[in-house]
Parts: sequence; structure tokens; C-alpha cells
Amino acid sequence: MKDHDIPIACSLSNAELRKREASLFALFKSAVIATEELSDGYLFQLPGDSRSLTAVTELIAAERECCRFLAFELTMPPNLGPMTLRVTGPPGAKVFLSITIMGMQVLKLLRSKGTAITRASETDCVPETGAGANTDRA
Repeated sequence: MKDHDIPIACSLSNAELRKREASLFALFKSAVIATEELSDGYLFQLPGDSRSLTAVTELIAAERECCRFLAFELTMPPNLGPMTLRVTGPPGAKVFLSITIMGMQVLKLLRSKGTAITRASETDCVPETGAGANTDRA
């Protein structure tokens, strides 16, 4: 299967996702110094200390299992400088990341900018394109 053939979907159950949000996502988000929006995802800057490194590597390991469409690039400069984590994916992955990692408040921002979002289940948010896009479901 080629990278662009991997579906944009998370394999976690609702309970597993809530647990991940309360643990790994919360720890990761609390360590983030800055976030940069990319055309196909996000670039996160975090402190270069061992606690942040542990949070990042645990998040990457977990997300590679359930969200196989995501690509991760971790850069760590010398002298314990701030590290960067680039998380990208195929079209649609950025909206998925916005909702799952960045938080549901991003869903409201996307809607305010005219992006139609369909929520198929509590763990699965995907952009809806084309005529008849319904922004009332989510």
C-alpha cells in the first residue's frame, strides 16, 4: 500500500481516544512552546530537555500505531536547543490533526472560515468537500 492510499482514520476506540487526550496529548500540548501551520500539517516547537523529548517520542510511537497516514520528523539541535516536531500527511490530514491534537476549538475556527466538517463518529472527523457539504453535523 502506498502512502497516499492509507485512509485518514484513527483506529482508537472512543474510550482509547479519551484516555490518549487526557494523557499523551495533554502532556504534549503542555510542553509546546510554539506551533506553526504548514500546508500539509503542523510544526511544533518544544523545549530540548529530556522530559519534553520523552513526551514527544511517546506520542510519536503511539500515533504511528493508530494513525498510520501521519509522517513525523523530529529535529533536535545541539546544546539542548528547542526541538521541532513536524507532523504532516496527505490531503485531509491537517484538518484531522487540528481536531485531534490541537483540540476541538479548532473545529469552530475552521467552520468560521467556511471549511465544512463532517463528524462520522466521535473519533473520526474528516473534511467534507463538494456540493451539499453540511456544516451542521459535528
